[in-house]
Amino acid sequence: MIRATTAARTAPSPREVFERVRRSVVARDADGFADLFAPDGIMEFPFGGAAAGLPLFLEGRKQIRDHLAAVWGKARQSGRRVLGYDAVVLHETTDAEVIIAEFDLQGEVRATGETYQLPYVHVYRIRDGAIVSMRDYFSSERLTEVLRLGAPAEG
Repeated sequence: MIRATTAARTAPSPREVFERVRRSVVARDADGFADLFAPDGIMEFPFGGAAAGLPLFLEGRKQIRDHLAAVWGKARQSGRRVLGYDAVVLHETTDAEVIIAEFDLQGEVRATGETYQLPYVHVYRIRDGAIVSMRDYFSSERLTEVLRLGAPAEG
């Protein structure tokens, strides 16, 4: 009789998936970020995304990947970069698939040394190690201010 010698693979926990999200955002890895989603996963911007020039939602890895590649490309051109996440609090819920993440995204503008902070709340539904949905809550006014940092002055 032959026994299987490899341990059964287990899906990463929602906390582990969130850690992977953090790493891919700091690295500006649009491919890695999009690959954390289920093939038909949804990324939503329910509070004011349109005011900051964002769609209401992105559906599927390709839309998520394409959108983030463009946004992070513009950030690179303006000299903005994410330094890391601060004040991270993860809340587990009674639904094992759902976690809520509160954090401040820290960043800087390389040319000026100016730093910025963006507070966020994310609500994730993660099934079998893949993000099924992510709701991204932020201040569109604050995001618009940050997007102006490093941009050439209008003249």
